[in-house]
Amino acid sequence: MLPGFSGELDLFLGIPGDEIADAVDTSGGVRGVFRFHLNQNLSVHGAARFMVVNVKDLQENVDVTYFDIGAGGRFTLPVNPMLSLFGEVELLMSQVKVTAGPFSDTDRNPGAAARVGGLYKIAVNLDLTAFAGFTKNFAGDGPDEVDSRWVDIGAGAVLYF
Repeated sequence: MLPGFSGELDLFLGIPGDEIADAVDTSGGVRGVFRFHLNQNLSVHGAARFMVVNVKDLQENVDVTYFDIGAGGRFTLPVNPMLSLFGEVELLMSQVKVTAGPFSDTDRNPGAAARVGGLYKIAVNLDLTAFAGFTKNFAGDGPDEVDSRWVDIGAGAVLYF
């Protein structure tokens, strides 16, 4: 593959871990990626991820959302002309927003993510992808700050330009 660009759109489920598992349920989200391919195996990317969090045992009118912006790299290993495997890492800036009626609070923290998955070619410029990953958002040191960890499982499509 010559150097070039691709766009990726994924749907995923985020499974909460650690401290937040008692407070939230598995939640859904969407992720968009713009990638520059340096060669057949290496690429760099920018990504945005949005997730609406399913909160347990809270009154109605409470909304929690995550929004991450990240940059990272991917190593892709072609297995055959139709199938490739990949591993990628990302550094993130995460925003958590909690809205309860007229009140709202937003917190921004750094984070990191890692994913492994596969790509299956269905056309010359179109792949289907499936992945599993781990995302960690680092909270501050305050007494009410809690790190969040998520296991992401998802699938999507990649369009090559």
